Amino acid sequence: MQKIPMIHKLTKALVIALIFLLPTLMATVASSVSTSYLLILIIGLFNYKKIAKNPLGQSEKLVLLGFLGVFVIYLMGMLNSNDIYKGFKVLGKFHYFLFAIPVYFILKKYKNILWKNLDISFIIAGLSLLLFLIINKNSDGAYHTIMYGSFAMLIAGANLLTYTLTDKNILMKSLLLASGVAAIAASLIVGARGSWVALPILAILLLILFVKRSNTRQRITVLIVLLVLAISSVIMTHPEKTSTRYNAAMQNLTQFIQDESAQEADFQLTSTGARLAFWKSSIETFKINPIFGSGSGDFKLELNQFIKNNPKYEALGVGVFGTAHSIYFEWLALFGGLGFIGLMTVVFLLPLQYFYREIKNNSQSLVPAIIGVWIVLSHLIFGLTETWIVRSTPNGVYVFYILLFMAFCHQPIKTNSRKPSS
Repeated sequence: MQKIPMIHKLTKALVIALIFLLPTLMATVASSVSTSYLLILIIGLFNYKKIAKNPLGQSEKLVLLGFLGVFVIYLMGMLNSNDIYKGFKVLGKFHYFLFAIPVYFILKKYKNILWKNLDISFIIAGLSLLLFLIINKNSDGAYHTIMYGSFAMLIAGANLLTYTLTDKNILMKSLLLASGVAAIAASLIVGARGSWVALPILAILLLILFVKRSNTRQRITVLIVLLVLAISSVIMTHPEKTSTRYNAAMQNLTQFIQDESAQEADFQLTSTGARLAFWKSSIETFKINPIFGSGSGDFKLELNQFIKNNPKYEALGVGVFGTAHSIYFEWLALFGGLGFIGLMTVVFLLPLQYFYREIKNNSQSLVPAIIGVWIVLSHLIFGLTETWIVRSTPNGVYVFYILLFMAFCHQPIKTNSRKPSS
């Protein structure tokens, strides 16, 4: 009989350790997200009868069933796919959505102790992201620069919103602020231009808080000053990763427009130009299959056909690229109008609605709900220029943190460690 309490203690310790370490490990240690999620899933399944006793609210059910719907939509997309092998391969990336329910229950079970300590974990993560780049010179050994930049921006937003909204001692305020600014610097230094577009979204959230909550104005003013100084410093010290890359993107855009205007001119392959060509290919595919799309996993086939039909794009190379580098254009091409609406609803709109409802109706859930809004909106932005949802790690990061901050919102949290500022 004495073994049972010990098992419970070990289970609790393992879950807390996995979640505490994940923000730091997710961008610096390969496969840490999938491994952590799998272990939490196994724990959730073994304890499912005990942890699933409390009924789910209607809004929780909508999000969780919607996440199941992601898997179903991709599975149904295979019915008209010309690339079944790739369809099955991509389908495996969506196990995070498929097994969301048991993971959510285990997160709810330990949410109080997790909430008390998660800010420390995010502080460590933000500082580690910048330190890793300084020591390693780049993101090699962790993940691709695009993912690294997105993770850094995600962590930055969570830290800076926590700094803005919660009452902390001077040390914790300083650490949250320093970690958030460090994470933004990491996103800039690594040169992930797609993640930079999320900065205006964070600025809009801070502006809303500045207007709505008078006691946050001094903090936000300090934050903005530090951000301007930090961003200016990074641009001056790393021009090849910041201003030069931005100017190159603008030049590539101009070049693409010129190539499109001159029908006889061949397409010149650039980073920005390639993405725009992918998007044009997606629109062409959508026009051919407007309702159901071309099917799961076969975007490479559609792109190859587009190149054959339009020889001026031969620079893209047949068989080289396999995604549209945009969630939205790829969904339109592969799943048509119906699939696009369905995926937008269940992946983004339902979680966003959940957090928005919590902001309006539950003042004690204000902080996790606003951070939850940031998670959804930032990933909406990341999806503009990168198909992150077909990659295991960023897919897992999104699902995991949506579930975690939903769990924090589920009931009033009995702790003053993150009391929101009024």
